Amino acid sequence: MRGTVRWRGVELRHLEALAAVGEEGSFHRAAARLGYSQSAISQQVAALERAVGRRLIDRAGGSRTVAPTEAGLVLIAHAKAIGARLAAAEEDLALLESPKHGRLRVGAYRSATSRVLSDALGELRRSYPGVQVELVQESGEIDLLRHLERGEVDVALVHLPILRGPFGFEPLPADDYVLVMPEGAAPDVPSLAELASLPLLGFRDCRSVEAAYAYIRAAGHELDVTPTADDALTLQRLVAAGLGAALLPRLALEAVPGTVVLELPRDVPRRASAVAWHRELDLRPAARAFVTAVGAAHARALADSTPERSFSPAVMASEITAA
Repeated sequence: MRGTVRWRGVELRHLEALAAVGEEGSFHRAAARLGYSQSAISQQVAALERAVGRRLIDRAGGSRTVAPTEAGLVLIAHAKAIGARLAAAEEDLALLESPKHGRLRVGAYRSATSRVLSDALGELRRSYPGVQVELVQESGEIDLLRHLERGEVDVALVHLPILRGPFGFEPLPADDYVLVMPEGAAPDVPSLAELASLPLLGFRDCRSVEAAYAYIRAAGHELDVTPTADDALTLQRLVAAGLGAALLPRLALEAVPGTVVLELPRDVPRRASAVAWHRELDLRPAARAFVTAVGAAHARALADSTPERSFSPAVMASEITAA
């Protein structure tokens, strides 16, 4: 009972300070992030440690870098959940007056398919014309899932298997990987050995093609991959400039002149992705509608995609003439 009384002294600012210190690894950076002085952050963490009766931050002597203890990590996870709950409560109260309004915050990695997103958001707009959509883009999933865990986005496009955390998800239809080569490349399906002989351009911070890389390496072929860009369009343009080739998900492709798209061997696994949310927070109607819309848009885009399609100027001109 004494412990319960002591915990009543815990305030939201204490939890926010602990989470910021744990994530920033520094009292100074945590203070700058939250708009407090460094001494105020130190006092808030110390007050929280007294309230819970545990050391939460390991303050290494003589070092400015600090780290959460095991107890600190446990409490930080709860602090994030509490922050997400409060943000959701604020939004839900606002929606009582305008159920068809409010906002939907969508997280997406930069290599996500623009046409799938635009298609899904267009469908959402027809059902929820008053909802304000905010798109949050990151180069990798760690930041996206951090936004999701903090309640800073409502839904996010991620890859499977999903990283550990308080996340629910709906799988999206699987997507083929393809090889993007400079125009003039042989149109044959390359073998795994031939793939391993190519200089490949890859994403700097994205799991978008890791499943394909892992499969090829497991088959005994080392890959020469240079992390080069954060988005598929830049990679395709670099391929067109003759800097190398790129393994990309089919749905991430854009029409870039000077490139040709080749199919991979059929045994290469497909890209598995999903739309995720914080499982401890109820999905609002607009978010549920987006989950449905993005799945349908993903399936339509896959059905419309054309194997071995060249994006050379001659092919594009013939398509325009035919249209």
